[in-house]
Amino acid sequence: MKYFESKQIHSSLSAFSTADIMVYRELTRKSYNERSGQKTYSSKYGFAIAYAPSDKKFYHKMRGVDKSVIQDYAQRTYFDTGWTEQPEWLAAQRSKLWKDEEDVYVAKRIKQGYVIPKWDKDLPVASYQGGFSATVFNDEYLQNYLVGGGCHGYIGHAARRPQTDAYLESQWLKQSRDTSLLAMWLTSTGGRHFADWKEGCSLAEQKAYIKESVARLIEQAEGYRRAE
Repeated sequence: MKYFESKQIHSSLSAFSTADIMVYRELTRKSYNERSGQKTYSSKYGFAIAYAPSDKKFYHKMRGVDKSVIQDYAQRTYFDTGWTEQPEWLAAQRSKLWKDEEDVYVAKRIKQGYVIPKWDKDLPVASYQGGFSATVFNDEYLQNYLVGGGCHGYIGHAARRPQTDAYLESQWLKQSRDTSLLAMWLTSTGGRHFADWKEGCSLAEQKAYIKESVARLIEQAEGYRRAE
């Protein structure tokens, strides 16, 4: 078992920025156990990390600091005193743990019936159908969009379930028989934002949200069409 301490050096006011630097140092088991705060422990992959309070020397810098400034600071304050960048071995073991966690998460989403358990730019087109009818799903505009891959809009949203898809279509068609309008809207930014409900919401809550919103969504779609 290997024990580590990790610290984030902020480069700006952001919670995380690509200019931030992460530093590491190896600990004894005793030192690790003495650390308080957030930790990661994996007996399976043989590592444990204690996360030290972040270094906020540059945190007040709204626009951040030049990369060379933070690198020089990290060198003098950390690397010259025994800290290092993330060891390759640790990076590899953490990747294995994250993969395990992702597999568990995806399996849970599959069991819960989500249409897209895991987003991927190369998902097969058929996997996007969910609860939509063949008439809507096979619309030429929608199919052309899906073939391009990397789909967003409502159609590519992680919160979709077949029941909500089918209910959305049924409520839409009660007010507009234009299935091509719905198909187009499914690819839109408005569709994406509409689907930003919490995944933990009950089906009843989602249906109520759809029912009260569908007239507005049709107006939104008609606006998109006029703008084309």
